[in-house]
Amino acid sequence: RVVCRNDLVALHHHGYTRLTGREPIIFDRQPDNQKLLAKQLGLWLKRAWWQSLTEGDKKLTSEVLTIGFVVHDTCTANSQLTKAIALAENVVSRYPSAECVFLCQDKDWNNIAHLHVLISFSPLFDLRNLKYPRADLRAACFIDEKTSHDWMMNPGLDRFDACLCTEAKLPDGIVQRLPEGMKPIASTAKAQLASLLDPNLLRVLLRIPDSESVQANMAATKLRVALKQQGTLVSEVGAGQWHSLDKVVDVVITLHSQTEETLPHFDRREGVINIIWLLESPETFMLADLELVDELWIVDEHVLAHPGELTPKRRKVEIEEKQLRNIAKTLQKIVEERVGRTFCTP
Repeated sequence: RVVCRNDLVALHHHGYTRLTGREPIIFDRQPDNQKLLAKQLGLWLKRAWWQSLTEGDKKLTSEVLTIGFVVHDTCTANSQLTKAIALAENVVSRYPSAECVFLCQDKDWNNIAHLHVLISFSPLFDLRNLKYPRADLRAACFIDEKTSHDWMMNPGLDRFDACLCTEAKLPDGIVQRLPEGMKPIASTAKAQLASLLDPNLLRVLLRIPDSESVQANMAATKLRVALKQQGTLVSEVGAGQWHSLDKVVDVVITLHSQTEETLPHFDRREGVINIIWLLESPETFMLADLELVDELWIVDEHVLAHPGELTPKRRKVEIEEKQLRNIAKTLQKIVEERVGRTFCTP
């Protein structure tokens, strides 16, 4: 019988028993083992960890699901606080092990290091000013007719993963003014936070080239909008910031256009699906990078004709809304297939 006590903590001198008196090659073997473990278990583990967190079963984590509700003021009775308290009570009734905290402007509401989920009721809260956000943070804004005008003035509105509203449908005039790709989701008694806590929620990172490529910018915008419309969590990063980003995602899509002589040094991330979307046919494309990706998306079937052994699975993905509208389902299927093979022999 095996017992796992995730509630106990012990301080262990890093590598003492494994490295003392060993050959130097052991130091090289550690990173290789970490990559192998991430490659085989990464996608499954992220989902299973989040499920363990929301269920509070302590199988994979002893952390407590912590949800922050942002309101302008917690000292006086107001509509924001009343709605936030009501939502928090409903959430706790569904997730008894969860901890709800309230943040306000005069108590440094940007410091959210301890939060797994953030729900802002205040239109004054700017998501661009967060301090120490978790790499797996999920954030939503709560909009109603009374606060809709102020929310439209929020410069960080498009950074929220979801837009929640009451069960009553928001007027079309408000919906049309929301950032492209964002659609309001009703917070109901059965789904207070919509799909924000779903462990299977797809998370995608778009790696945008640092260039003035009109085609690359257009493709990135259309892809981001299409993914968000399907409820996908989408984040973006410029190629120059690639190495500094530590975002928990399931899929990484690198866009590549003709204006780049070569891709910036491509680092394969284990535990994710690595995709290159080749928008044009660059003459100096680094074929070696194809050995590091799981799929190659091309807009033209005749692009990049070279020996098949260097080519990963190809998929024709054109820059058009009709096809991109279903791309979230395609990515979800790819991830599900990989997760399903987690405990199979590679």
